[in-house]
Amino acid sequence: MNKPHATTGPLEHKVIPPDYIERLPDALAAACCHPGEFAMGLRDGTILFFDQADYISGSEWVHLYTATGLRDFPAGTGVDIRLTEITWAVDGQWKAE
Repeated sequence: MNKPHATTGPLEHKVIPPDYIERLPDALAAACCHPGEFAMGLRDGTILFFDQADYISGSEWVHLYTATGLRDFPAGTGVDIRLTEITWAVDGQWKAE
């Protein structure tokens, strides 16, 4: 799968460097480029559902955004995640049951 070439983040319209995009799972790279429905798993087993992501310039972190709050995670409408903590990411639509 080709990584998105898009280079703007969701809120500040930052240019996302190609070398940063290449370090991301495909779904997380897509979340940095356009809003949608996304989820990711962390090394500790936590699963986060989010709407968009943005890279944090010059770091190994990504910021996740959500309009409704991160389900089952006490972080309000956004949270910063260290890239090394991410074990998987998915881009798609699903129904929570």
